[in-house]
Amino acid sequence: MCIRDRNITKGSTAIKELKLAGPVEDNKYIEQDGVIFAKNRDVEDNSYCLQIYPSGKGPDYTIPESAQGHKVTKTWPGAFEGAEALKHITISRNLKELGTASFAESGLVDCTIPRTVEILGNSMFKKCKDLKSVTINARAESIGQCFFENCEALQDIKWPEDFKYLELYALRNCSGMTHLDLPEGFLQSEPAAFDGMSSLERIVVPTTFIKFGSDYALENVNKNVTLYVPADTPFKASPGKQFAIEKGIRYIEYNSPEHLKELLSQKYERIIKDAATGIAVSGEMDPK
Repeated sequence: MCIRDRNITKGSTAIKELKLAGPVEDNKYIEQDGVIFAKNRDVEDNSYCLQIYPSGKGPDYTIPESAQGHKVTKTWPGAFEGAEALKHITISRNLKELGTASFAESGLVDCTIPRTVEILGNSMFKKCKDLKSVTINARAESIGQCFFENCEALQDIKWPEDFKYLELYALRNCSGMTHLDLPEGFLQSEPAAFDGMSSLERIVVPTTFIKFGSDYALENVNKNVTLYVPADTPFKASPGKQFAIEKGIRYIEYNSPEHLKELLSQKYERIIKDAATGIAVSGEMDPK
């Protein structure tokens, strides 16, 4: 018996459950609640991965801690790919790894990835057109290539506490996102991570920030985007501020976390520094 690496039910929304035709040698595959699980190939602990989730099954699903008495520790690449009927997912505490494109092109509207997850594949939510919010508590320093690519409805991301790097095309064509608040600890993005973010109004750059991936990192985003950047100190120039000046992007400086919080939460008269012209423009702005 051979089961392909990606979801064989993709595009078949009428399929709501899967069954094995009979026992499989050495229990390489098992079924539970209409979902197929496969024995993990790279470990000898008798654990399993969720391999195929039927595209028409939903709207809610909990990845189980075990299947037929065996721990479930992974999702296979593309396990939920194309599962348009799936709207909400709960990830169990035994899960350690989410394979590449696990939820790509699914109908998810939100997702919380728990701290117990240690490995996140690339293209995790690629083309999830209904996805609006994601909380990532996983032990992840990097958000991988194409992770949120073409998630046009995405508005809110809560980043992992270990987050440092944003990979190639990670947020490409997230055209509905207006605010991107990069947390303290974040260091740098790879080229084209932000391409196509046409509605982006603000980017918060943390004090830990080192650099954008290229000189053209923000070339294909909303031309009216504003960078919130740490002010220079006697000991350190602000890389975010320097980038804004060099590229003619308007920016607002903040001096402390409290000052940043005030800037982001209040409506009042501000002085916006237009780096392209050197002219200070006064205007009322609502950061929402």
